[in-house]
Amino acid sequence: MGRHESVTGPMRDRQADERAETVAIYRAFKEERQDALERHYTIMQREARAIHASRLEELVEQRRHADQEADQQRQMRAAEREQAERRAEEQIKRVEQLARRQIAHGRKRDRGPSLS
Repeated sequence: MGRHESVTGPMRDRQADERAETVAIYRAFKEERQDALERHYTIMQREARAIHASRLEELVEQRRHADQEADQQRQMRAAEREQAERRAEEQIKRVEQLARRQIAHGRKRDRGPSLS
């Protein structure tokens, strides 16, 4: 073993130890800072909720009313759609009956069923 190797071996070990210590200090600092940020964020979030709680309740109430109104409108549209379908079916039946009557009476000239 030469003189160079006898000096660099312990130096390398000391540098590795210092590096490991520095990394450990950095990780501890980073973890502590992250915990502090999370605590701060939680506190801010709690304060914001307290400040805006009344407005949030208003928004929830508005949403509830809007949902109820939307349900009523959906029901009205469904009722209108069913009524329109019934009217269309009744009109089709009337046209079919008229066509059968015209065929039964033996019209000389077929002009097609009347739509009025």
